[in-house]
Amino acid sequence: MEALEPELVEFVGGTFRSLWAVETLLLLMRHSPEGRAASEIVRELRASGSLVETCLEHLTRAGLVAREGAEARYAPANERLRRLAEELERAYRQRPLAIINVVVHRGRVSPIQRFADAFRFREPKE
Repeated sequence: MEALEPELVEFVGGTFRSLWAVETLLLLMRHSPEGRAASEIVRELRASGSLVETCLEHLTRAGLVAREGAEARYAPANERLRRLAEELERAYRQRPLAIINVVVHRGRVSPIQRFADAFRFREPKE
């Protein structure tokens, strides 16, 4: 099985703080171009209201979702975000564990990497 594209890994790792956010975006993409009220998203995802609101706020700041009153809809700010969101949807459908691993392990350095980094030569500070 081939690895995820580096640009997709960077996008997922840098954009999504939780799998709930991924699921929220994918739900909005499935219902595009119509919007969904936060209460509908709560019901469909079986999540809490505060969790859904947090995800929607983050996705809005990331340029993937537009809010209009109580409604939220999939609305990528540019073509690059649209392409990456579509790649995410495809990859999550075909290889969910690969996406899950990126989200869960984002920003974490493995203990082996930390150990190896301890032996790297660094330039002395002046």
